[in-house]
Amino acid sequence: MIGVHTLLRSKPALQGLEHFDPLRDLQPVISLLQEGFQNELDERDRRWLAEMSNIAAAGPLVALLTGVLPWATAGLSGYVWYEDGRLVANASLMRSKDDVWLVANVVTDPAYRRRGICRRLMDAVLFEAETRGGRQVQLQVRQGNEAAHALYETLGFRKLHATARLRLVSPGAATRLNQPAYGCSIVRWSGRDSNMVRRLLARADDGQSPLPHDLVRAEVRRGTLRSALGDWFKAQERYRFAAREAGSFRGVAVTLAVGHGLAHRLEVVTDPSWRGRVEASLIDACLAQLARRAPRPVEADVDERETGAIDALQRAGFKLVRTLDRLALDLT
Repeated sequence: MIGVHTLLRSKPALQGLEHFDPLRDLQPVISLLQEGFQNELDERDRRWLAEMSNIAAAGPLVALLTGVLPWATAGLSGYVWYEDGRLVANASLMRSKDDVWLVANVVTDPAYRRRGICRRLMDAVLFEAETRGGRQVQLQVRQGNEAAHALYETLGFRKLHATARLRLVSPGAATRLNQPAYGCSIVRWSGRDSNMVRRLLARADDGQSPLPHDLVRAEVRRGTLRSALGDWFKAQERYRFAAREAGSFRGVAVTLAVGHGLAHRLEVVTDPSWRGRVEASLIDACLAQLARRAPRPVEADVDERETGAIDALQRAGFKLVRTLDRLALDLT
């Protein structure tokens, strides 16, 4: 692996490898992402880039945000590559856990591809993650991006899992499934039921790579007053349903209804031995609640192993937007 500090010392300014500098690089990186991923960006991506562009337009405020609120530009740290003073490539790096780092926004200007630039950026971010105590680096890449998959394979990345994003144009456009829950009762769940939800999450993981389930995990961790105030401020509401049988949860669903923004969100977790039996009833319950809210699209991110949830969502009218493979590289 090429020594990062050697590269940084041996090249002239704004030529080759540079640490990402928000004040200098934020807007060029945003433009590069918009151009490089123009056919792959969904509405959530475009909204995030628009918000970052607004931050970049604030000029000196970027430096203040970086120092006082580092999370504001956390998704755009890492390294960039310059050719003749022009930013032509980027690879972002951020910490996920104490010893797990994420690489994102890996993009090269189409005119500068196949020159080894992306490989040298990846060398840089992997070197930094390792020197900062990283045990593992993860990233996501769209299925079908053969060039990116080939590069990451040569670096030693392996596939953990894949996540499909499905989208419904509006809750009112959904097809009600009206499928029985096979002996389960569909009930609301609250913070008092968090331990049962945690046990369900543990059963849902296959022991090889944990399923994301970010929305459900966040609900288990949520406080009471602070979370309620946050939802009130954002004009959003959460609905939580469970398929309960014999004193245990066989599946749960969480839907986040937004008051403003792009799309409502929906997530389902199912006990592996109950997949295909309870997802339809849980999705029906969520969509019935969302039908009372603003007629925004509904998005669901589902692991490819959760075939019952994917089937139920598609029967309800959701369409596949994209599938992302999650890859990992062990550094130690």
